[in-house]
Amino acid sequence: MSINLDKFYYKKQYDCDVVLIDGLWGSGKTMFQLVISSLNNLEDTKIEEMLEYIINLQYMNKISDESAGVLIGNHLDFIMHKSLLGRCSNMRFDDDTGFKNSTNKLERILRLFRSEEKNLAPRNIRNKGLVFMTHMIGCSPFFLSNLIKERLFIIEIMRHPLYLIKHVASFFARFDETRVKTVSFDYSGNKIPWFYKNYINLIDIKDKNNYHKAVNYVYYLYREIWANIEILKENNVNIYPISFEQFTINPNLYTDEICNFLSRNRGPYTRKALRKSKLPRKYIHQGLGLNKYGWKKSNLNNEEYYLKLVEDILCEIDHKHKSFLKEIIFLYDEKYPSILNSFSKFIK
Repeated sequence: MSINLDKFYYKKQYDCDVVLIDGLWGSGKTMFQLVISSLNNLEDTKIEEMLEYIINLQYMNKISDESAGVLIGNHLDFIMHKSLLGRCSNMRFDDDTGFKNSTNKLERILRLFRSEEKNLAPRNIRNKGLVFMTHMIGCSPFFLSNLIKERLFIIEIMRHPLYLIKHVASFFARFDETRVKTVSFDYSGNKIPWFYKNYINLIDIKDKNNYHKAVNYVYYLYREIWANIEILKENNVNIYPISFEQFTINPNLYTDEICNFLSRNRGPYTRKALRKSKLPRKYIHQGLGLNKYGWKKSNLNNEEYYLKLVEDILCEIDHKHKSFLKEIIFLYDEKYPSILNSFSKFIK
């Protein structure tokens, strides 16, 4: 007698909001995470690679929708449960999601010593929300939005293309290293990242120029993400695109907009989070950055820094990729105008 065991059993444990701080590599997600996690009843921001891997594999048709749905549902329950109990707390001080960047350090410590009953008391979990920093989910948002529905809130971080190129080029320079675990597929013996699934015939996989790779990455992915944002809006999915430049210059205005988007108030640590993120800023490029990705403190003003980027990048790319860069900067300036618009004249 054969038994049909095709259908999974799953019952949700925590009915919590899921907030994604999503964006391309180098888009400045770290600047946003302190402020967003400081809002009422949101947990400290986490990076959960396995959650992203499941979404990537579903997008690549390597895992069934049903399997992906069960894995994501269980994983979110486990993450919330462990977070409430203080399990798997990242105490590494300088990590983006480490103890230094916890918005409420005392609460994080107390959870380690409270009883499980107190940590999981209904009053302590009511209206709670998880916050994740994710990478390029804007390229494949539809499965997750259909799965989590109104509990999903995507804050899509945009940053001026010129400010992404060096960071992305540095990442591609080490992309083949064993520690880089970005979900990838083998194409003619080359490691190709998952997000190039629809563009494999449009890029030259034999091109070893990391600046060319960076321009292709920004050019194709921004266009895809922008198209997806419009579809998500039409379907009434909770999506809030915001530019890095807008937030650095006027953080209080956009923090209020984010509060409205999430239906949450500022918390007792929000003002401190803004100060710690060095907001507002007179010069957009100054603030927090990661040295391992090539970030260096600069005393240049906004125009001087923009011009320096133009000089450094244009000498590394050919005519085709200069055209790509000009086009995507023009489109970006139209969608997300800022004080940087007037500097596009330097790109010739």
